[in-house]
Amino acid sequence: MTLSITLVTVLAVTSALPSKQPASVVAASTAPSATTAGSSAVASETVPPTVDLVRLPLRPEAASVNEARVLLRKRDDAGALAKVAAVRAAAPQLLRARILRTGAAYDVTKPEVANGLDEALASAATDPVVAPWAAIEAAHLARFKKDFPTVVSTLAPYVDKPTSKAVARRVVVIYAQALANAAPAKLIANKGVYEPLLPTDDPDARSLFLDSLAIAYEKTGKTIDGRNVRLQRYLEEPVSTQTPEPPPKGVTLTDEQQIARAEKLAEAHRSERVLASLSALPDASLTPELVCRKAFAMGLAARKLRNYSEAETNLTRAMATCTDQDLKRRAHYLNAKVVSIFDGLRAVPIIDQFAKTYGNHSMVDDVLFWAGDLYQRRNVSQKAIEYYKRVEAMPEKGDNCGEARWRLAWMRYLAGDSSAARAGFEKVLVEDGCIQEVFDRSRAVYWLGRDAELRGDKAVATQRYSEVMQTDPLEFYAQLALARLMKLDSKAGAGIAGQFTLPQGAVPPLAIGALQGDTAYQRALDLLVRGLGEEAAAELMTVGVP
Repeated sequence: MTLSITLVTVLAVTSALPSKQPASVVAASTAPSATTAGSSAVASETVPPTVDLVRLPLRPEAASVNEARVLLRKRDDAGALAKVAAVRAAAPQLLRARILRTGAAYDVTKPEVANGLDEALASAATDPVVAPWAAIEAAHLARFKKDFPTVVSTLAPYVDKPTSKAVARRVVVIYAQALANAAPAKLIANKGVYEPLLPTDDPDARSLFLDSLAIAYEKTGKTIDGRNVRLQRYLEEPVSTQTPEPPPKGVTLTDEQQIARAEKLAEAHRSERVLASLSALPDASLTPELVCRKAFAMGLAARKLRNYSEAETNLTRAMATCTDQDLKRRAHYLNAKVVSIFDGLRAVPIIDQFAKTYGNHSMVDDVLFWAGDLYQRRNVSQKAIEYYKRVEAMPEKGDNCGEARWRLAWMRYLAGDSSAARAGFEKVLVEDGCIQEVFDRSRAVYWLGRDAELRGDKAVATQRYSEVMQTDPLEFYAQLALARLMKLDSKAGAGIAGQFTLPQGAVPPLAIGALQGDTAYQRALDLLVRGLGEEAAAELMTVGVP
């Protein structure tokens, strides 16, 4: 939670802060940080260890960077360039270089643009905090010129011995592409070092990396190895838009390989492609286990496309052909779900058979709950209660135990049986492993408060509402409880609310505790005070959260 809030804050906070700052703040912010000065110390002098977002000590050049980025979001490249062109500090010059390199109105083959770009890159490289990001821009420019040796020499310090995971992740793909052309043997020798650096949030990164590796093998005369890597790319990275749709030349796929590839597509919810690739694969050529896997993948894809009848057909076929008990169970489970969606109570016999076959498996908890829900929605209360009690009675308390127990109480409440409902709400609070979420407890305590209020027991109602607030003050039922508490006893309500109110003028820190000791966190702060929020966010993405 802290890190996710931090990332949002980093991208937004600097543009929202005032451009002008007290001289004392500016002076403090321009002092070199420990990281800038090349010190091995972790602490940064640029910003204090606990960051007050209202008084974040931005450096003077941050204002021009923030203003330029606002204009870039409006697609005003010329206006953004005008904001940073004359500011000689490194961060504005980095942005100037990026605009000249990528802006639609600028052609880097023209001398005036090329000269301005070279000048901006040279200025950006003078600040050690900004220099790695300037190197990225320089590498992209060299790549555009097909100067692969320069790309390699520019990026080698940031990939071969990376000090910043954020920078390494940003450039490892283009570094591999350059190595494939300029130093293929090095790429082959270090493939195990470079591959772990690939960004996990880029679905194309590994596909492009494997393509570069295949090129490297081919350039060194290892054509069989190159073909094997291309096959690996085709089979393991089918989701990437960079992976060719046809299989590599000279390769005949086995039935198992085609199905395995389709399974990866199914996992990534590329359902149309799953059906297209497997529909043409005849069952007659497949082993029973491959028929099972094909049917399961097609059933999964049809379900995602909401073709429930087709999904049922394929999942039923998988249930009949699978010898792998795990896959057979999953097919049965999904079949029950699919039928419950499009044909309601017809799923109940499938659910009962699943429960009978798989006994105390954790999935049984789910299907029994579905049956209870099907009956509850149709106001067949007695059958719903029967299935919810079966969920509650399972030896291993599953994910649905808490909700089943809650519904048993709530159905009684709706039926007007306040005594039975009260007992049900109190049972929710029993520590027997059934209730695992704070939300479930808060909900039950809140309704115990409502019950006490209806009975005219103000003291119990006040105590219950206070308990909800103490359990999880920001949660939905806590806010409902606070509103009712303020009506019952405004003094008690104000007292509890005051416990969760920040003192006047106080601002929560950007990050606390162990995060402050991470060098990526310190680099992020150094970038942030220069106005480089996007680069700071990239660093924060690599911070190890305990």
